[in-house]
Amino acid sequence: MGRESVEVDKLAVKGDAGMEKRVGAERKTEMEKRVGAEDDIERDMEKGEGLEKELSELEEENERLRRENELLKEYRASLPLKERLYDRVPLTVKQLDIIIGVLLAGLVFVVALGLLDR
Repeated sequence: MGRESVEVDKLAVKGDAGMEKRVGAERKTEMEKRVGAEDDIERDMEKGEGLEKELSELEEENERLRRENELLKEYRASLPLKERLYDRVPLTVKQLDIIIGVLLAGLVFVVALGLLDR
């Protein structure tokens, strides 16, 4: 065991110059990391301020949309029954008018056939 520790000490003495370079390089990279971390913290603080601004802008937008939604609810309540029915069916007004016209023509046709059979 004594022999191994002597060899390790010899390697340590021989490698001192290289070790100093490595330690110096490690310290340098550690310092660069610290400076980079400080820059990151500063950027995060700026982003935090930006996030607060974005949050307030989103709150304002949300409030505007709530007011708009209330106005739409009032408007829909004031619409006639026919138009409220059109809003509930996922078809265009033109398509619904065509369907209603075809059904009305069919009703007239059935009533006419009923009268002719008598």
